Amino acid sequence: MNRIGILTYHACNNYGASLQAFALQTTVRERCGDCEIIHYRSDVMREITRPFTKRPRHPKEFIKNVTRLPYRAALERRDRLFEEFTNEVLRVGPLCRTREEVIAQAERYDCIICGSDQIWNLDPGIRYQTPLFFLNFPKKQRRVAYAPSFSNWVKDAPTQEDVFLPWLRTFDALSVREESGAEYLRSLGLPCEVVLDPTLLLDRPAYDAIARAPSLDHPYILLFSWTMTREVCQAARRISAALGRKIISIVPPACDLRRVSAPARRRPAGVPRPRTERGFHRNKFLPRDGFFFALRKTLRLGLR
Repeated sequence: MNRIGILTYHACNNYGASLQAFALQTTVRERCGDCEIIHYRSDVMREITRPFTKRPRHPKEFIKNVTRLPYRAALERRDRLFEEFTNEVLRVGPLCRTREEVIAQAERYDCIICGSDQIWNLDPGIRYQTPLFFLNFPKKQRRVAYAPSFSNWVKDAPTQEDVFLPWLRTFDALSVREESGAEYLRSLGLPCEVVLDPTLLLDRPAYDAIARAPSLDHPYILLFSWTMTREVCQAARRISAALGRKIISIVPPACDLRRVSAPARRRPAGVPRPRTERGFHRNKFLPRDGFFFALRKTLRLGLR
């Protein structure tokens, strides 16, 4: 059986990245056989995903360290659990920290799949972005893109076409997860399909198989929002007051977490852990954005 490698954001230590990688790898292994994730994790990426920056240089890094100090134990536990998920649940190859190491590792595969997640978002504000996810090295194997995303950067993509377009033309099959990206590639003469996010490719039993029993024995409101906008926090507070349930936030705390409630501050990002999707089954309310909409739909849970 041909060997397949997947190049994606799989070790960003957030739920969306971990579960999209798990879902795509599981699907490929079921349908195509031997498959592993190319374990690319640059030093910049690892430093950003750490709960605390070891050598802060940017103002945001100083702010992150200071605001997270009260939650240190929970955040470090969260980091360990994500590392455990990456190394024990996902099937990954040898660690690659540099572009050269990825190119050498690519020699082992007959096919490389790029995706999903925002691997094609080259916004300079994303410190770990890299054109490496366009496979910008000589082609020696089949190349397939499954559900990568340009995100909102698609409007600025034409300014960097010289960086990635020659390499996209080497792909044997292209697909993205949003219509805007597909329209853009088609305008360049590249056939492209819009496909499902990988998390929607699996049924509930696949997630049950990696789930642990919930660590909480009472109903709660699960809050997931990277931005923690005032609107999201106000909605969470209203639901909490109406139902008499505590709010559990699973995103690393920011200074504006105080907008939500004391229960959310007392139980930050450590719960639930990456392998606790089964806990979602008990929640009828889930203020969320982005990835969790797809996961909730995947698990076929009702949202009142």
